[in-house]
Amino acid sequence: MDDIHGSTFRRAGEIGENLIYRYAVEYAVEGDARFCSHRDMIRLFTRALARSELPVRFSEGFNPHPKISLVPPRPVGVATDADRLVVQLTETLEGEELCSRLSGTMPRGITILRAWKLSAADRCQPHRVHYLVALSAPDREHVSSRIAHLVGSDPVIVDRVNKNDGRLKRVDIAPYLDTLEITDQGLLMVLRTTTEGTAKPAEVCAVLGVTNDAVLSWTRRVRVEWM
Repeated sequence: MDDIHGSTFRRAGEIGENLIYRYAVEYAVEGDARFCSHRDMIRLFTRALARSELPVRFSEGFNPHPKISLVPPRPVGVATDADRLVVQLTETLEGEELCSRLSGTMPRGITILRAWKLSAADRCQPHRVHYLVALSAPDREHVSSRIAHLVGSDPVIVDRVNKNDGRLKRVDIAPYLDTLEITDQGLLMVLRTTTEGTAKPAEVCAVLGVTNDAVLSWTRRVRVEWM
């Protein structure tokens, strides 16, 4: 497999950068698959692309890896209707063929929805991310009152744990709160994504008084707005 990968990226380098084609693949995550971490998902798609025998572009160096990214990162436990895989190919394909070949390699809980070729100007940068949190009727009333107090408040401070050293970091998430609204289905939150970062659904729920450990299991990413 390494020899195949090596010859692939060497040929692409010899022929030139014009043979790099970027594609977006939209997919949904359900069931137990939503508990896969971002790193797990990268490994999953790496293996799936290898099984599909798609003409994926690889990095150069001693340990070549496929040129892919998953945007935006999905919080562990959150289901989604609108995640994207961005993959670089060395050949051009129809979106339908890319979907068909990749769909046959997906495990249960991950569904390939559509694929299309990206323009050179499309950097696939998310702008706003929409989440829906299922809540009971009593919780909706409680959260609604908290939203009224939260809107317009500045700052909204949360504590984050640094994964590298375990230290707490205080973060103001007010700049990332675009919309907080109670609907018939639960809590709709629209979070801005900037170069500085974004808020996490669990952080917003905690600020609103929804602190159940299962809150992420009630959360679904329903839409992403792209720049």
